[in-house]
Amino acid sequence: MKNKVEEQYTNWVYPAPIEDLMSAIKTGKYYEIGDPLMYWPLMWPHKRGVGKLDILSAGCGTNQAAYYAFRNPEWNVVGIDLSDSSIAHQQFLKEKHNLTNLTLKKFDLIKVKSLGLDFDFITCTGVLHHLPNPDEGLAALKSVLRPEGVMNLMVYGTSLRLGVYMLQEVFRILGFDQAQSDVDIVKETIASLNHNHVLRRYADTSEDLRYDSGIVDTFLHTQDRSYSIRELFKFTQNAGLDFINWCDSIEYSLEHAVPKSHSLWRKINNQQLSTEDRYQICDLLVQNQGTHRWICAHPTYVKKIKISFEDDSFYNCTLMLHRNAKLIAPSDLNKKTTSQFERESFKFYISPNLTLILEGCRTKKSINEVLNSLKIEEASKNQILTLLKAEIKSLYERGHIYVLLPEEK
Repeated sequence: MKNKVEEQYTNWVYPAPIEDLMSAIKTGKYYEIGDPLMYWPLMWPHKRGVGKLDILSAGCGTNQAAYYAFRNPEWNVVGIDLSDSSIAHQQFLKEKHNLTNLTLKKFDLIKVKSLGLDFDFITCTGVLHHLPNPDEGLAALKSVLRPEGVMNLMVYGTSLRLGVYMLQEVFRILGFDQAQSDVDIVKETIASLNHNHVLRRYADTSEDLRYDSGIVDTFLHTQDRSYSIRELFKFTQNAGLDFINWCDSIEYSLEHAVPKSHSLWRKINNQQLSTEDRYQICDLLVQNQGTHRWICAHPTYVKKIKISFEDDSFYNCTLMLHRNAKLIAPSDLNKKTTSQFERESFKFYISPNLTLILEGCRTKKSINEVLNSLKIEEASKNQILTLLKAEIKSLYERGHIYVLLPEEK
């Protein structure tokens, strides 16, 4: 007998099925946040790219597992889901694109250990927050993660979804179910809300509210919870995992959220805030995250790949500019002006010295090797290094550059 969640995703196919992966990926209409091909500098900073991976898409929905199999034929991809409709569409994509590296199973995430497999990369997005016991689900996924494997997760964020839960409560009191007639009333209700209603900001940015299955998933789901930053960190730690980073830390950066000229910034900067506190403050001030996307792994592995800015071993690392950073204005090395970049509508600046180092690192040289080639005067070297380290740390924490550890052979 189907449970209510299984029944929902069988009757209301979600997310919207993609008919042709090649076209959707080529046109940029579909991509997966957390794709190892793009995010490897965060996941495996001691390597240079990814090789053959064993991947689990847990709660693969209609498209996700096929996407990963299509992106790289060398990867072995397993997709599991409770929904007959989701598995059927993934099977359609498998046959359409001849994805011989894709295995699909109608399967309960909680029982994943019984597959008898383990994985280098596990992606579970939009699933755990719908489980009766999300902690049990994340613990189950951790049990099949290899020692140096990485998990890519997404759960709902509380701050931007306040209006969603208000309307969920309205529809719950009125006894709405997932009939088309009730879905139509939900859409009519959203359209007629006062323009000041707290849901408006979420509704203006959510792609899910543009089709019926997304409406059902948002407002009429039988199991749904969200996470604050503190709850997310506790959730990760309770499973015996450690946080590595956000998929994009720019969204959680206080440096971008609060101008340095603001008196609040001085208050923030004068306190010894934990990283978690900084993220929490940013989320509450900006209120922009309807979902949280982060990567995590076994604690021993996270400790191994931790980027330390505390000692001189840092200079053995290599730097890499974020793939989406766009140069707006180049630096003039003679006039010692900064380079100006833009990424995701955020502007940032890079000093002439760091510009030279980034250029040198493009040939896989370490920071030290580039610095030695620049022949910096000994009298000014310590000051330059101190300023460089602070600048690199700031850009790294905002996600604008990657710091790669010495390559592991």
